[in-house]
Amino acid sequence: MIKYFLFIALLIGLDGCVTTQPDGSYDVALREHPDQFLVLAVRNEIDSSTQIGSGSRGYQAGSTYMQSARARHLLQHIASDYQLQLVRGWPIQVLAMQCVVFKPINGTTDELIGKLQHDPRVMLVQSLQTFSTNTAPKLDEASATPTSIHHDYVSLQLGMQRMEVADAHRWSKGRGVGIAVIDTGIDSTHPNLKNRISKQRNFVDDNKPQFNMDRHGTAVAGVIAANSDNRAGIVGVAPESNLIALKACWQLQADRDDARCNSFTLAQALSGAIDMRAQVINLSVVGPPDPLLSALIKQAQNAGIIVVGA
Repeated sequence: MIKYFLFIALLIGLDGCVTTQPDGSYDVALREHPDQFLVLAVRNEIDSSTQIGSGSRGYQAGSTYMQSARARHLLQHIASDYQLQLVRGWPIQVLAMQCVVFKPINGTTDELIGKLQHDPRVMLVQSLQTFSTNTAPKLDEASATPTSIHHDYVSLQLGMQRMEVADAHRWSKGRGVGIAVIDTGIDSTHPNLKNRISKQRNFVDDNKPQFNMDRHGTAVAGVIAANSDNRAGIVGVAPESNLIALKACWQLQADRDDARCNSFTLAQALSGAIDMRAQVINLSVVGPPDPLLSALIKQAQNAGIIVVGA
């Protein structure tokens, strides 16, 4: 198992796969029964006659990268040949591919993946895999040594002391550095995160109130960029950085940090982080090896982006 610590339109019919808006009919199934779906990609060349493949939940940042007519036709034929129902799709510019989620009408996902891997029309095919947020039991911080350089709760932050972050702050507090936090939503109204979040996107749903209520992403954002010397909460490692909040995980319970993500939501968030020119990408999730996510992380690194992972 590989641990990554750190990073849509609903398509009803193949002919309308670029402009169809999501109706939520597959939301629960994608979250709770990922084994019923597979992820597939074909080569996608720019075609100005089509529109960008993002819906109300997809990445929208003024990109002109679109699904090509050739990619659309390839997906039509693949779906027909293998009896697949197109669920969702989006273009990934950095990999020059049109990526989709298919639901098999007949046969198992494993059986179909085995066949599709030998189809020359297919760039990539894999199962829709599940990931979870990387949480750990709270440490005993009673022995933390107080410090006088901050007026927050830095004296209780053992990690800050072990990394000697206070000394690093004499040189830099991360001013102007764009950090993409791919996680659950983040509470942008939290006083410790005031003026820290410059952009945000939701690749999970349209639930705006829940975005600000999500716990794990808020905690991770605080560790990274919580304001210093404001007499509120903790101090971040880079308290003057700019956060890009990209929700790719959904919280499982209201009073717990546990959350889940999948290949589909994480791939969109990673692609979005690259397109938004983040300088650092943070993924605090645990999961299996994933070809699509690995390709996107490699592309991010090739673009000079620092990807923080376990």
